[in-house]
Amino acid sequence: LPPATPEEQAAGAAGSDFEFVEIQNLGAEPVDLTGMRFADGIDFDFPAATLGAGEFALIVSNAAAFEARYGAAAAGKVIGEFANGTNLNNGGEALALAGAAGDPVLALRYNDRAPWPETADGDGFSLTLTDPPNTPDPSDAAAWHASIAVGGTPGEAEPFDSDGDTLPDYWEARYFAGSLAQGAGDHGDGDGLTNGEEFDRGTDPSRDDTDGDGLDDGEEVALGTDPLNGDTDGDGLLDGAEVDATGTDPRLADSDGDGIGDAVEINVFGTDPKLADSDDDGRSDSDELALGSDPNLPASSPPPADGLALYSAMENPALLPEVPNAFGPPGASAFGTAVPGKIGTALRGAVGYGALGDPGIGPLTVAFWFRVDDAAAGAILASKGGAWSLAVSAGRLLFNAGGASAQHSGQVEPDRWHHAAGIIDPAAAQIFVSLDGAPFAAAPLPAGFLSSFEPLVAGAASAAIDDFALWHFALGDAALSIAPAGEAGTSVLRLDGSGFADSDGDGLDDGWEFTHFSGLGESGDGDFDGDGLTNADEERLGTNPRVGDSDSDSAGDRDEVLSPGPTQAHPADRRRPASSMASKSTRRSTSLPRPAPIRQRFVRLRRATAERASVRGGVRIHRRARGGRSEQRAGRARGIV
Repeated sequence: LPPATPEEQAAGAAGSDFEFVEIQNLGAEPVDLTGMRFADGIDFDFPAATLGAGEFALIVSNAAAFEARYGAAAAGKVIGEFANGTNLNNGGEALALAGAAGDPVLALRYNDRAPWPETADGDGFSLTLTDPPNTPDPSDAAAWHASIAVGGTPGEAEPFDSDGDTLPDYWEARYFAGSLAQGAGDHGDGDGLTNGEEFDRGTDPSRDDTDGDGLDDGEEVALGTDPLNGDTDGDGLLDGAEVDATGTDPRLADSDGDGIGDAVEINVFGTDPKLADSDDDGRSDSDELALGSDPNLPASSPPPADGLALYSAMENPALLPEVPNAFGPPGASAFGTAVPGKIGTALRGAVGYGALGDPGIGPLTVAFWFRVDDAAAGAILASKGGAWSLAVSAGRLLFNAGGASAQHSGQVEPDRWHHAAGIIDPAAAQIFVSLDGAPFAAAPLPAGFLSSFEPLVAGAASAAIDDFALWHFALGDAALSIAPAGEAGTSVLRLDGSGFADSDGDGLDDGWEFTHFSGLGESGDGDFDGDGLTNADEERLGTNPRVGDSDSDSAGDRDEVLSPGPTQAHPADRRRPASSMASKSTRRSTSLPRPAPIRQRFVRLRRATAERASVRGGVRIHRRARGGRSEQRAGRARGIV
């Protein structure tokens, strides 16, 4: 409420003397107030009184001061004064009204800080419930607005839309300096949204950029970003910066889908957040980081996964195996052409790896990406002489070993990348075939099956093959289930000697999960320590996912990622390889600032619920708090319940 004027002060009144609580019967029948009392907040026992349907009653701090300010009509509705020297707490408190038998009638808690309307704190306005019959929780700040009139309207209802323009008067008064001249179809701030649209969306009709992210509200609506949230995708980059500076998608925390957040790519690794493979070396950035190579240097390639017997990325011209051949002497010859691959480039043709021999019945897994021209015509995609072959026939994927054949039920489609795997498991006495990570089809392994010394051949003239790998153990279904068709950047290098580093498919290495969480219960997109970095980001950064400040330098891990400084090069206080740091030096100097706090908005709510008044005696409460910001800062609250 407004502070005491000089004349009021001369009459001996102080700001707290003008406080009042207003109650109104929202029901259709009279309510007996006799014996009711305020149990929390102010002290007051109701006298013998009845409140008719729709009528108001006022409880005030000082009846004489109240009448002097508001006049005889309002004073005529006063039924008593606060007792025992109590007043309303301007810092916020709980108010509770009890019935004559002590039964609860109403309870609420107000506050003088955001998200409660700030103009009701020291600017002379009261705090008013927007839709009293439909307010299940009067302690919800979003259900309140600041009164239209300075000082409020004690003892009478506040007009809702007096000019009939579909905009609530309180909303117009708040944003247009008390004026009701603006209409729903007008453009108060020129941001491309009408006032009616701004009201519906909860944006500020007097500011073209409500959330201060550098994009006008109308632009955000058109783009599909949130005009009330400066960082719609929560990646640490303002929406405007993503549109105007980085070129990333403000709706996606990971614009290129490589598993690394945009801000982490820019501020930590210096990779391109728009390219899943920043250095165009055929390996996604996340693969390279997970496997220890530099995603910014084409010459830096990942080390082979543990247990690989043979691996080829099918990158032209490097068609030779990239790990030593564990089955026999190395050697390879290839024919065909390089074509766009699933990852980098692929080979249309075939590569022979020499007379690889294993005279025993050792287990093996062969896996790769392939794309056939004509699925019905068929093609042998990989073979080891007469010992085994993995082929497409009549639109189905077949794995043959020792005369046995396992056929997958999934359909092979032409001109589409599929992931194939064939497994020989002597321990289970079975062979298995998998298509696109789907459940395996199996067949018994013939007794006495032996491999051969014949050449291993991969590829066909009528198909393209990419990312070819062979292990000397049998991978399980969890190992290959993460290679569905269409998953950009998936590499079999993620499959290691234990069967798979991420057996639960949550984006976290199993060993890392066990080290930090003693199990596999956490997920990659979770944030165990609540520091704003996902668990997956913490794994890549080398930070502690259980501690928000891994290096104990008083700067949170997320702060160091988003705003790295000269003494905060890395949240784990660990330097990356020199080659990697050199390639990032110019990019780090353009790190984007951390987003400013997003302004809280107050949105009018209409929620259908049982009318509380009929359940709790048909009473609503209005409150006005003392005036004068210098005395006590509380919500000058007008409550309607």
